Amino acid sequence: MMYVEIITSALIALPITRTSFTINVTWLALTYRPWRLLLQVISIPGIIGVIGMLFLKESPKFLLIELEGKLPDGKVFDARTVTFVLGDGLASDICEGVERALEKFNQGEKSKLTIQPKYGFKSEGNKKLGVPPNSVVEYVVRLVSFEKSKEVWQMDTEEKLEQSNVLKESGTNYFKESKFQLAIKKYKKVVTLLDDIPSNTFDTEEHKTRAKALLVSVHLNLALVYLKVTPPHHYEAKDHATKALNLDPNNVKGLFRRGQALLALGEADQALKDFEKVVEAEPQNKVTHRYVKIRI
Repeated sequence: MMYVEIITSALIALPITRTSFTINVTWLALTYRPWRLLLQVISIPGIIGVIGMLFLKESPKFLLIELEGKLPDGKVFDARTVTFVLGDGLASDICEGVERALEKFNQGEKSKLTIQPKYGFKSEGNKKLGVPPNSVVEYVVRLVSFEKSKEVWQMDTEEKLEQSNVLKESGTNYFKESKFQLAIKKYKKVVTLLDDIPSNTFDTEEHKTRAKALLVSVHLNLALVYLKVTPPHHYEAKDHATKALNLDPNNVKGLFRRGQALLALGEADQALKDFEKVVEAEPQNKVTHRYVKIRI
Protein backbone atom coordinates (compact mmCIF):
# COMPACT_ATOMS: atom_id res chain seq x y z
CA MET A 1 0.00 0.00 0.00
CA MET A 2 2.88 2.38 0.83
CA TYR A 3 4.45 1.84 -2.60
CA VAL A 4 1.16 2.69 -4.31
CA GLU A 5 0.93 5.97 -2.37
CA ILE A 6 4.55 6.88 -3.21
CA ILE A 7 4.06 6.16 -6.93
CA THR A 8 0.75 8.07 -7.00
CA SER A 9 2.34 11.10 -5.31
CA ALA A 10 5.24 11.00 -7.78
CA LEU A 11 2.89 10.85 -10.78
CA ILE A 12 0.96 13.84 -9.44
CA ALA A 13 4.10 15.83 -8.59
CA LEU A 14 5.91 15.32 -11.91
CA PRO A 15 3.69 17.42 -14.21
CA ILE A 16 3.24 20.15 -11.59
CA THR A 17 6.97 20.59 -10.89
CA ARG A 18 7.66 20.88 -14.63
CA THR A 19 5.31 23.83 -15.01
CA SER A 20 6.40 27.40 -14.57
CA PHE A 21 4.03 30.19 -13.57
CA THR A 22 3.78 33.06 -11.14
CA ILE A 23 0.54 34.56 -9.86
CA ASN A 24 0.59 37.50 -7.48
CA VAL A 25 -2.24 37.31 -4.95
CA THR A 26 -2.12 40.83 -3.62
CA TRP A 27 -4.86 40.57 -1.01
CA LEU A 28 -2.94 37.69 0.61
CA ALA A 29 0.44 39.30 0.03
CA LEU A 30 1.93 36.17 -1.53
CA THR A 31 3.17 34.88 -4.85
CA TYR A 32 1.51 31.70 -6.08
CA ARG A 33 4.06 29.31 -7.63
CA PRO A 34 4.04 25.59 -8.66
CA TRP A 35 5.32 24.38 -5.29
CA ARG A 36 2.26 25.88 -3.55
CA LEU A 37 -0.05 24.03 -5.96
CA LEU A 38 1.90 20.82 -5.33
CA LEU A 39 1.43 21.14 -1.56
CA GLN A 40 -2.31 21.66 -1.99
CA VAL A 41 -2.75 18.70 -4.34
CA ILE A 42 -0.73 16.33 -2.13
CA SER A 43 -2.76 17.38 0.94
CA ILE A 44 -6.12 16.43 -0.67
CA PRO A 45 -5.98 12.67 0.20
CA GLY A 46 -5.21 13.54 3.81
CA ILE A 47 -8.14 15.94 4.00
CA ILE A 48 -10.45 13.30 2.49
CA GLY A 49 -9.16 10.78 5.03
CA VAL A 50 -9.89 13.11 7.96
CA ILE A 51 -13.42 13.78 6.65
CA GLY A 52 -13.96 10.03 6.28
CA MET A 53 -12.82 9.37 9.85
CA LEU A 54 -15.19 12.04 11.14
CA PHE A 55 -18.32 11.04 9.24
CA LEU A 56 -18.09 7.35 8.29
CA LYS A 57 -19.70 4.87 10.65
CA GLU A 58 -17.39 3.00 12.95
CA SER A 59 -16.75 -0.69 12.44
CA PRO A 60 -18.48 -3.13 14.80
CA LYS A 61 -17.41 -3.52 18.41
CA PHE A 62 -17.51 -7.05 19.82
CA LEU A 63 -18.43 -6.83 23.52
CA LEU A 64 -18.10 -9.35 26.33
CA ILE A 65 -20.39 -8.40 29.20
CA GLU A 66 -21.73 -9.78 32.45
CA LEU A 67 -25.30 -8.81 33.27
CA GLU A 68 -28.14 -9.44 35.67
CA GLY A 69 -31.65 -8.21 34.94
CA LYS A 70 -34.46 -7.86 37.48
CA LEU A 71 -38.15 -6.97 37.37
CA PRO A 72 -39.62 -4.40 39.81
CA ASP A 73 -40.64 -7.24 42.17
CA GLY A 74 -36.99 -8.35 42.42
CA LYS A 75 -37.37 -11.43 40.22
CA VAL A 76 -34.19 -12.14 38.23
CA PHE A 77 -35.10 -12.73 34.57
CA ASP A 78 -31.61 -12.69 33.06
CA ALA A 79 -28.17 -13.56 34.46
CA ARG A 80 -25.35 -14.45 32.07
CA THR A 81 -22.06 -13.63 30.41
CA VAL A 82 -22.56 -12.91 26.71
CA THR A 83 -20.60 -11.80 23.65
CA PHE A 84 -22.38 -9.73 20.99
CA VAL A 85 -21.87 -7.00 18.42
CA LEU A 86 -22.84 -3.54 19.64
CA GLY A 87 -25.91 -2.55 17.64
CA ASP A 88 -27.13 -6.14 17.28
CA GLY A 89 -28.07 -6.65 20.93
CA LEU A 90 -31.68 -7.50 20.11
CA ALA A 91 -30.50 -10.77 18.58
CA SER A 92 -29.08 -11.70 22.00
CA ASP A 93 -32.12 -10.41 23.94
CA ILE A 94 -30.24 -7.31 25.08
CA CYS A 95 -32.48 -4.26 25.12
CA GLU A 96 -31.75 -0.85 23.57
CA GLY A 97 -31.19 0.84 26.94
CA VAL A 98 -28.36 -1.53 27.86
CA GLU A 99 -26.70 -1.00 24.48
CA ARG A 100 -26.95 2.79 24.77
CA ALA A 101 -25.33 2.67 28.20
CA LEU A 102 -22.56 0.35 27.02
CA GLU A 103 -21.54 2.88 24.35
CA LYS A 104 -20.22 5.06 27.20
CA PHE A 105 -18.65 2.30 29.32
CA ASN A 106 -14.92 1.88 29.83
CA GLN A 107 -13.45 -1.61 29.98
CA GLY A 108 -14.03 -3.14 33.41
CA GLU A 109 -16.73 -0.61 34.31
CA LYS A 110 -19.77 -1.85 36.25
CA SER A 111 -23.04 0.04 36.60
CA LYS A 112 -26.63 -0.27 37.74
CA LEU A 113 -29.21 0.73 35.12
CA THR A 114 -32.94 1.41 35.49
CA ILE A 115 -34.54 1.22 32.07
CA GLN A 116 -38.01 2.44 31.15
CA PRO A 117 -40.16 0.37 28.73
CA LYS A 118 -39.38 2.74 25.81
CA TYR A 119 -35.72 1.62 25.90
CA GLY A 120 -36.41 -1.80 27.40
CA PHE A 121 -38.69 -4.44 25.94
CA LYS A 122 -41.43 -1.97 25.05
CA SER A 123 -45.11 -2.93 24.78
CA GLU A 124 -44.24 -6.41 23.49
CA GLY A 125 -42.21 -7.52 26.51
CA ASN A 126 -39.98 -10.57 26.08
CA LYS A 127 -41.65 -13.97 26.46
CA LYS A 128 -38.36 -15.82 26.26
CA LEU A 129 -36.97 -13.98 29.28
CA GLY A 130 -40.31 -13.71 31.05
CA VAL A 131 -40.51 -9.90 30.90
CA PRO A 132 -44.14 -8.67 30.82
CA PRO A 133 -45.18 -5.90 28.40
CA ASN A 134 -44.41 -2.30 29.43
CA SER A 135 -42.08 -3.36 32.24
CA VAL A 136 -39.47 -1.17 33.90
CA VAL A 137 -36.34 -3.33 34.18
CA GLU A 138 -33.22 -3.00 36.29
CA TYR A 139 -29.80 -4.25 35.20
CA VAL A 140 -26.38 -4.56 36.75
CA VAL A 141 -23.94 -4.64 33.84
CA ARG A 142 -20.15 -5.01 33.66
CA LEU A 143 -18.16 -4.52 30.46
CA VAL A 144 -15.57 -7.29 30.70
CA SER A 145 -13.80 -6.54 27.41
CA PHE A 146 -14.33 -5.33 23.88
CA GLU A 147 -12.62 -5.77 20.54
CA LYS A 148 -13.03 -3.42 17.62
CA SER A 149 -12.81 -4.74 14.09
CA LYS A 150 -11.04 -2.88 11.29
CA GLU A 151 -12.53 0.32 9.95
CA VAL A 152 -13.83 0.12 6.38
CA TRP A 153 -11.04 2.38 5.10
CA GLN A 154 -8.44 0.04 6.64
CA MET A 155 -9.70 -3.03 4.75
CA ASP A 156 -8.43 -4.15 1.37
CA THR A 157 -10.92 -5.44 -1.21
CA GLU A 158 -10.47 -9.11 -0.30
CA GLU A 159 -11.20 -8.37 3.36
CA LYS A 160 -14.31 -6.42 2.38
CA LEU A 161 -15.55 -9.34 0.29
CA GLU A 162 -14.90 -11.86 3.05
CA GLN A 163 -16.63 -9.67 5.65
CA SER A 164 -19.56 -9.18 3.27
CA ASN A 165 -20.08 -12.92 2.89
CA VAL A 166 -20.26 -13.27 6.68
CA LEU A 167 -22.69 -10.35 6.98
CA LYS A 168 -24.90 -11.65 4.19
CA GLU A 169 -25.12 -15.11 5.77
CA SER A 170 -25.94 -13.54 9.15
CA GLY A 171 -28.63 -11.38 7.55
CA THR A 172 -30.18 -14.39 5.86
CA ASN A 173 -30.29 -16.27 9.18
CA TYR A 174 -32.06 -13.32 10.79
CA PHE A 175 -34.51 -13.22 7.86
CA LYS A 176 -35.35 -16.91 8.32
CA GLU A 177 -36.06 -16.17 12.00
CA SER A 178 -38.32 -13.23 10.95
CA LYS A 179 -35.92 -10.77 12.63
CA PHE A 180 -36.33 -8.39 9.74
CA GLN A 181 -34.76 -5.25 11.21
CA LEU A 182 -31.59 -7.14 12.10
CA ALA A 183 -31.51 -8.66 8.60
CA ILE A 184 -31.81 -5.18 7.08
CA LYS A 185 -28.87 -3.96 9.19
CA LYS A 186 -26.63 -6.78 8.01
CA TYR A 187 -27.55 -6.43 4.35
CA LYS A 188 -27.02 -2.66 4.42
CA LYS A 189 -23.55 -3.14 5.88
CA VAL A 190 -22.69 -5.25 2.82
CA VAL A 191 -23.81 -2.39 0.57
CA THR A 192 -21.62 0.04 2.55
CA LEU A 193 -18.60 -2.24 2.15
CA LEU A 194 -18.97 -3.04 -1.55
CA ASP A 195 -20.95 -0.29 -3.27
CA ASP A 196 -17.98 1.42 -4.94
CA ILE A 197 -16.03 -1.68 -5.99
CA PRO A 198 -17.77 -2.55 -9.32
CA SER A 199 -16.90 0.90 -10.72
CA ASN A 200 -13.45 1.20 -9.10
CA THR A 201 -10.74 1.23 -11.78
CA PHE A 202 -8.12 0.06 -9.27
CA ASP A 203 -9.89 -3.23 -8.43
CA THR A 204 -9.37 -6.44 -10.39
CA GLU A 205 -12.08 -7.87 -12.64
CA GLU A 206 -12.40 -10.84 -10.29
CA HIS A 207 -13.06 -8.57 -7.32
CA LYS A 208 -15.54 -6.50 -9.34
CA THR A 209 -17.43 -9.63 -10.43
CA ARG A 210 -17.63 -11.01 -6.87
CA ALA A 211 -18.68 -7.64 -5.44
CA LYS A 212 -21.33 -7.20 -8.12
CA ALA A 213 -22.79 -10.66 -7.43
CA LEU A 214 -22.96 -9.96 -3.69
CA LEU A 215 -24.52 -6.54 -4.22
CA VAL A 216 -27.19 -7.98 -6.52
CA SER A 217 -27.96 -10.64 -3.93
CA VAL A 218 -28.25 -8.27 -0.95
CA HIS A 219 -30.31 -5.70 -2.88
CA LEU A 220 -32.71 -8.50 -3.86
CA ASN A 221 -32.82 -9.65 -0.25
CA LEU A 222 -33.48 -6.10 0.97
CA ALA A 223 -36.31 -5.76 -1.54
CA LEU A 224 -37.81 -9.00 -0.22
CA VAL A 225 -37.42 -7.99 3.45
CA TYR A 226 -39.08 -4.62 2.85
CA LEU A 227 -42.01 -6.44 1.20
CA LYS A 228 -42.27 -8.75 4.24
CA VAL A 229 -42.08 -6.23 7.11
CA THR A 230 -45.25 -4.96 8.77
CA PRO A 231 -46.33 -2.63 7.34
CA PRO A 232 -44.59 -3.28 4.01
CA HIS A 233 -42.12 -0.60 2.87
CA HIS A 234 -42.90 -0.54 -0.84
CA TYR A 235 -40.76 2.48 -1.75
CA GLU A 236 -37.68 0.86 -0.21
CA ALA A 237 -38.50 -2.47 -1.88
CA LYS A 238 -38.78 -0.74 -5.25
CA ASP A 239 -35.52 1.15 -4.67
CA HIS A 240 -33.46 -1.95 -3.82
CA ALA A 241 -34.98 -4.05 -6.60
CA THR A 242 -34.06 -1.25 -9.02
CA LYS A 243 -30.49 -1.17 -7.69
CA ALA A 244 -30.22 -4.93 -8.26
CA LEU A 245 -31.54 -4.47 -11.80
CA ASN A 246 -29.03 -1.68 -12.49
CA LEU A 247 -26.33 -4.30 -11.90
CA ASP A 248 -28.20 -7.20 -13.53
CA PRO A 249 -30.93 -5.84 -15.86
CA ASN A 250 -32.60 -9.19 -16.62
CA ASN A 251 -32.67 -10.56 -13.09
CA VAL A 252 -36.03 -12.29 -12.74
CA LYS A 253 -36.26 -11.90 -8.95
CA GLY A 254 -35.48 -8.19 -9.27
CA LEU A 255 -38.15 -7.70 -11.92
CA PHE A 256 -40.75 -9.65 -9.95
CA ARG A 257 -40.08 -7.90 -6.61
CA ARG A 258 -40.04 -4.47 -8.21
CA GLY A 259 -43.30 -5.37 -9.96
CA GLN A 260 -44.86 -6.28 -6.62
CA ALA A 261 -43.70 -2.99 -5.07
CA LEU A 262 -44.87 -0.93 -8.05
CA LEU A 263 -48.29 -2.61 -8.01
CA ALA A 264 -48.70 -1.81 -4.31
CA LEU A 265 -47.68 1.81 -5.00
CA GLY A 266 -50.39 2.14 -7.65
CA GLU A 267 -47.97 2.13 -10.59
CA ALA A 268 -49.76 -0.73 -12.34
CA ASP A 269 -48.54 0.00 -15.86
CA GLN A 270 -44.89 -0.06 -14.80
CA ALA A 271 -45.52 -3.18 -12.72
CA LEU A 272 -47.07 -4.92 -15.75
CA LYS A 273 -43.94 -4.24 -17.81
CA ASP A 274 -41.79 -5.94 -15.16
CA PHE A 275 -44.16 -8.91 -14.87
CA GLU A 276 -44.23 -9.35 -18.65
CA LYS A 277 -40.44 -9.50 -18.71
CA VAL A 278 -40.56 -12.23 -16.05
CA VAL A 279 -43.11 -14.22 -18.09
CA GLU A 280 -40.93 -13.81 -21.17
CA ALA A 281 -37.90 -15.13 -19.31
CA GLU A 282 -39.83 -17.83 -17.41
CA PRO A 283 -43.00 -18.82 -19.31
CA GLN A 284 -43.70 -21.50 -16.67
CA ASN A 285 -43.83 -18.93 -13.82
CA LYS A 286 -47.48 -19.37 -12.75
CA VAL A 287 -47.34 -16.75 -9.99
CA THR A 288 -46.34 -13.99 -12.39
CA HIS A 289 -48.97 -15.14 -14.91
CA ARG A 290 -51.61 -14.52 -12.22
CA TYR A 291 -50.34 -10.97 -11.68
CA VAL A 292 -50.49 -10.30 -15.43
CA LYS A 293 -54.03 -11.73 -15.71
CA ILE A 294 -55.22 -9.62 -12.74
CA ARG A 295 -53.88 -6.49 -14.44
CA ILE A 296 -55.45 -7.41 -17.81
